[in-house]
Amino acid sequence: MRRLYCYLLIVLFLLGFISPASSIQARSDAPSERILYGDSLKRQFSDSAKVFLFTFSADKGDLVTITLVASDAATLDPALALLNAQNEVIAQNDDSLDEKFGLTNARLINYPIPDTGTYTIKVTPNPSTPDGEFVLTLKGKHTGEARGTIDFGGSANGKIDSTTQSIRYEFHAEQGDVISATASSATNGTLVPSITLLDAANVTLGTNTGKAPGTASLKRILIAQDGIYTLIVSRAGLEQGTSSGNYRLSLTRDLHATLLAYGESDDNEVTTAVSQINYVFQGKAGDLVTISLFRKSSTLDPY
Repeated sequence: MRRLYCYLLIVLFLLGFISPASSIQARSDAPSERILYGDSLKRQFSDSAKVFLFTFSADKGDLVTITLVASDAATLDPALALLNAQNEVIAQNDDSLDEKFGLTNARLINYPIPDTGTYTIKVTPNPSTPDGEFVLTLKGKHTGEARGTIDFGGSANGKIDSTTQSIRYEFHAEQGDVISATASSATNGTLVPSITLLDAANVTLGTNTGKAPGTASLKRILIAQDGIYTLIVSRAGLEQGTSSGNYRLSLTRDLHATLLAYGESDDNEVTTAVSQINYVFQGKAGDLVTISLFRKSSTLDPY
């Protein structure tokens, strides 16, 4: 009976009733690596690294876009597969067949996540082109969430309601920037705004929620490293909240200075062209700080 069952499976496969994708598993000795929405990771295939696994968390209804781009299409033709928590392939792509994107690059665009959980991206090379670097990018759009961009000195208008409960704005900041952001609700709306700042790794740097319609602000947040940062405008209570309405988001760079940590020092020069140099550091309430300034020129009277 078992032999007959195996023969039946082979016949069904040959006739096309069983898809090979449904039987692909992510079983591999390769270690998995965490990836977040918004990440772009560059990796390279080698004799010891022929398979890469990347895991991420997603909610049901999220729309994910995964792009896999080879640094040199002549030496690498990569493929990707998306696996669910049960290690089953639920989507895959080898060649995009898009000349602008790259015929042999791979991608999935706005794939709807079926269930909340942890998912795995499996990246493999074509055996005929097994070597080379690739860049994997993961983007995700949560249910009820929209995205945009904003620049220093600029502003953006938006609306929060039961359909769109949060909007994310990305911007580029540099180490030593000191920034502030404010979300102000429209005078005729009921929106109780909330604002959150995330760093490039999606770690929360600051959050503020209003108590009533008005403004929610983040003041003088120090940027520790160059990267793409995200401001999220939402409403108090998110899904459980009832306020809604238009808002205006503003972003300013209060200062750009040299970043120092406790114990660090800096050599610099004051000239007629540069008469003032600013430094910033992160301090906590109760810290006792000592700041020393030593001149290296006999004519300098430092302050």
